[in-house]
Amino acid sequence: MMFQVKQLLVSGAVCKRTPAILRFRRTTPPQLRQKKNAAPYRCKLRQNSPEKSEILEAFNKKLVELGWVYENRESLWCCPALPVKKPSTNDYRRTMDYRPANALTEPIAGLPLHESCREYLSYMTDKGVFTPIRVPHGSNDAALHFQSTVGMVLGDLVGKCVITADQLVESIDAILQKLDEHGFILNPKKCSLLLTEVRWCGRIINKDGIGHDPIRIQALREMSPPTTAAELQRFICASSWMSAGLVDYSRVARPLQERLDIALAGTKKAKRAATGI
Repeated sequence: MMFQVKQLLVSGAVCKRTPAILRFRRTTPPQLRQKKNAAPYRCKLRQNSPEKSEILEAFNKKLVELGWVYENRESLWCCPALPVKKPSTNDYRRTMDYRPANALTEPIAGLPLHESCREYLSYMTDKGVFTPIRVPHGSNDAALHFQSTVGMVLGDLVGKCVITADQLVESIDAILQKLDEHGFILNPKKCSLLLTEVRWCGRIINKDGIGHDPIRIQALREMSPPTTAAELQRFICASSWMSAGLVDYSRVARPLQERLDIALAGTKKAKRAATGI
């Protein structure tokens, strides 16, 4: 079975396509809608360290070569590009601070970016302003729509149960074909196959069912007792994430939530001040 799966990966969406010919067929380009009376936002130039400047320059050069962004120095819109270090590595990823643009536009829907609204999501580096032609991370509802689009592409393959090894190989083949038909490309380093146990979004999934990740539980146990409203809010959020598996959670947590509501009551200014109480 391992050989069969390897053959599928070599011939399928994982290795067959290259970023230069990625197409995203049969998907609808999203279109941002500018809010009423919203003025274009253009950030100020930010100076980066030589190392980060080189990272941004190399990354943008690659995107320009692929045709995924183009230089647009005359853009009325742009948000700052920020290189952020990846966890547990020395590599960086490029991010964009789209909070100003998100506040001035309505949510989007799609993978390729509609031509009429590309300028809204332009970003600035110390080398210039660049405009994307595909939906970048961080824009309104980008992650949500990406997930829904993948669900639409896979269709009835989502949640399909397999019993035998042959059925597993057939399902993997069907998934790769669907993704290949729509022009998706997968990163082999982020693909996990033929596992008997999976850690997924804080859950452990195996033959015995679904349980909470012991590492997450231990981290929650080791949290210091909250002394400010901000710390109390973090504790409630962390514990409520596990509430589905905790008996009578809402009753036990109610006094904490009521205390937090009192601390954060009032104006926005009072709420900000309360986080330091």
